[in-house]
Amino acid sequence: MDGNLEFCSSSLTMRRTKDFLFLQGVASSFFSDLGRALLAHGHRVRCINFNGGDKLFWRLPGAVDYGLDLKRWPEFLERKLLDWSITDIVLFGDCRPLHAAAIKVGRRLGLKLHIFEEGYLRPNWLTIESQGVNGHSSLPRNIEDFLATIGPAETPIPVASDMKKRSFEDVCYTAAMMAMRWRFPFYQHYRPFHPLVEYMSGARRIAYRKWSARRQAAEIARLVDAKRGYFLWPLQIEVDSQISVHSQFKTVKQAIDLVLTSFARFAPPALELVVTEHPLETSPFNWRRYVLDEAARAGLGGRVSYLVNGTPDAIIENSQGVVVINSTIGQRGLVLGRPVIALSGAVFNMPGLTFQHGLDRFWREAQPADQDIVRNYRRGLIARCQINGGLYSAPGIALAVKNAMAWMEAGRQDAPAALKISTPRPYSKPVGQAIDLAVEL
Repeated sequence: MDGNLEFCSSSLTMRRTKDFLFLQGVASSFFSDLGRALLAHGHRVRCINFNGGDKLFWRLPGAVDYGLDLKRWPEFLERKLLDWSITDIVLFGDCRPLHAAAIKVGRRLGLKLHIFEEGYLRPNWLTIESQGVNGHSSLPRNIEDFLATIGPAETPIPVASDMKKRSFEDVCYTAAMMAMRWRFPFYQHYRPFHPLVEYMSGARRIAYRKWSARRQAAEIARLVDAKRGYFLWPLQIEVDSQISVHSQFKTVKQAIDLVLTSFARFAPPALELVVTEHPLETSPFNWRRYVLDEAARAGLGGRVSYLVNGTPDAIIENSQGVVVINSTIGQRGLVLGRPVIALSGAVFNMPGLTFQHGLDRFWREAQPADQDIVRNYRRGLIARCQINGGLYSAPGIALAVKNAMAWMEAGRQDAPAALKISTPRPYSKPVGQAIDLAVEL
């Protein structure tokens, strides 16, 4: 299953063609554009759609709709992999139930996996690994091994994210998913809230952020200029697999209670705690109210601030330290010379980079990592699994396609590791007898 060999008589060179199967990507043209580029290089490309949104954004021939349940997916997938002589599987994220099952099948058949994810380094980067991403990554977990292979100095082409384009394409994806529900009756989106609930909540949050922008700017200015120091804690999205799969917390509330309790008991009384909301938070839950209410119960009234407009660099670089569960903001804190503690197994959570002696001691003993180590760590990370590019703007996608092509055609694989893919939540089945909805277009 290593593909076919093609000879070019004009140059007397040999090129190995591959057969790629694309599974679910993101609500953008990235996977479709990448597939088109692979076709242009002489490779063969197939795709399996899981819902109407996937079908809308895959703009190439050779696609199949999978409308059956999760139980029958491995058998269906294996048959297609063998019938199409697939050599490589391409997917985004490894925790979605259909993807977790596909990874197991692909490994058993000895296929190459190209697992994409948002960049471990942001902005300007995407992640691509062959064994797993985030908590499933095969990256080294100690700094000595990590620094054994480092790439050249970090010089990415800047990539802007077009939020209007991203929002529009997300709405289009969701509309197509809902409109074609009849064709994919077993599909259950990996996010728990109905898309309309998230859109309404997101619109409310955007309106509040605009309304409170001046007050938030004044609060940031006060924090930056004040002699009273503060620690920073950026919240993460509860439905993200970084929380639900790759952390010891069942909910973000558990993490909030832990951090507030520890800060109240062990942090110097002169210091504040600044909590920032994730800029893409769209749940209907009022995290601001919860954090401030719990802070009051912990006896921290007046010592906890809550910001809704994300986490700008000015807030990070003026802090006494950064607390994360496993957010990539921790990596930004390292770059800006701030002490960082990660409460779960982030890819950057290792001695030499992050504080390793527990949260209770962090408030008084935190020290920043050596900047030479941080720079070399980032170069090692880029050499192993980061490609320059983006997902939500035309220039960023073009750059990502170019760099992903170089990676995938070279067949790069990170070192194998004994990884355990977490068991996903089961899909719910619709009432009534299932119909065969695996249809080749």
